[in-house]
Amino acid sequence: MDEGSVHLGRVRAVSAKYNLRLKKRLGQHFLLDHNVLSSIAKACELDRNDYVVEIGAGIGALTGYLAQEAKGVLAIEVDTELCEPLKEVLAGRDNVKTLFGDILKLNIEREIKQAFSLAPGASYKVCGNLPYYITTPIIFHLLATAPSMRWAVLM
Repeated sequence: MDEGSVHLGRVRAVSAKYNLRLKKRLGQHFLLDHNVLSSIAKACELDRNDYVVEIGAGIGALTGYLAQEAKGVLAIEVDTELCEPLKEVLAGRDNVKTLFGDILKLNIEREIKQAFSLAPGASYKVCGNLPYYITTPIIFHLLATAPSMRWAVLM
């Protein structure tokens, strides 16, 4: 069994344990398809020297795939009710840090550099499976506040 399948098994088990339900008001949609998650992670073109900000970590399905490839992942999630499930799914992943907050109110440039003690000019990538209703505001927020972002892969 490959690492992606093991990770998805953990995600599904934790989701059932906590009886997680999607919140329509947050536009939540948890991806649980190995092929889609793997394709998104590959599109980021990560290597072991890359840091990545994930917008909308949810229950950590995509986070696990990003963590397999990147040096560090800052997983940002707005839904604080996912704190415990996310911790459980990501247990043992030392290269992942979680941050709960509204992406539109966060300075991700500052947050990723603090999370991983990065130098002021260090670059990073951004990845996220975003709710449709908030995609445009997030893109404009990134363009205005993330000058060291190399690129973003946003679904």
